[in-house]
Amino acid sequence: MLESTHSKVAPNPDLPASFRVLLVEDSEDYARLVQTTLGNADGARFEIHRVDALADALELIELTDFDVMLLDLSLTDSHGLYTVFSVCSENSALPVIVLTATDNEAIAEEALRLGAELYLVKDRIDHRQLSGTIVRAIQHHHERSVRSGESGKR
Repeated sequence: MLESTHSKVAPNPDLPASFRVLLVEDSEDYARLVQTTLGNADGARFEIHRVDALADALELIELTDFDVMLLDLSLTDSHGLYTVFSVCSENSALPVIVLTATDNEAIAEEALRLGAELYLVKDRIDHRQLSGTIVRAIQHHHERSVRSGESGKR
């Protein structure tokens, strides 16, 4: 199932006009919360595409360029760290932010080791700051990619 929403936020000259977000979340309620939160964000515009299964996400990222993926670890067709591995092993250019109910430090560390940019626990997120967190993660991922590209040229 694919849903698409656009936020209506004034552009910030220091940021791209819009960020394309792939939200991989099987909870209708939580997806609606994220979409509403990003739709009301200040300083950035988010174009949100939502799928509720890993297979759909993997297919969509082959067809569409996204700036970031928000990834739940408990999906209908995938669960746990395998979800992160499946995305990050094939798509290192795409920053992945794990948004999960799983509050476990060892899992968080492993998700980051597997390539996730951030690991956020759903009930600990300050949703008012979610848009800034996403933008910073995109910028950090880009800066790290540039640095690793420069170091590979030496």
